Amino acid sequence: MPVYVYFLIIIGIVIWFYPFVPAHRKTPGASIVNRSSRWGLLLQFLAFTLLWQGHFWTRPLPWWRLIVSVVLFALAIALSWTSSRALAGQLRIDAALGADHHLVRSGPYALVRNPIYTSMLLVDCATGVIVTPWQCLCPRLCCL
Repeated sequence: MPVYVYFLIIIGIVIWFYPFVPAHRKTPGASIVNRSSRWGLLLQFLAFTLLWQGHFWTRPLPWWRLIVSVVLFALAIALSWTSSRALAGQLRIDAALGADHHLVRSGPYALVRNPIYTSMLLVDCATGVIVTPWQCLCPRLCCL
């Protein structure tokens, strides 16, 4: 696998993750917290680690896989940036209710109920298109 592929994956993940850091810092404390919501993050992390089970380093990378991956990363990044902005001070790691909590229906939340999880899935797919053989990737996508 060419070295630039690793840079594409790392840069895609960093740019995708970046808007969550300042958005989380602006969030005030919550009165009701449900820590069981961390299971969703754990499941996303497990899905990401399963992508790396193929022998991706021994096979060539077709140009179309690179293009599909870049498009998926771009969609994931757009969702992460717009959804963190739409939450405007309500972004938390755990599902929680604060005094100023309200249901967000603007931005990507007008189209998708969970755009952050959708963007995580797009990051998984963008990585999977590059590193995972189709025989392994398709059954995993069907199970989601």
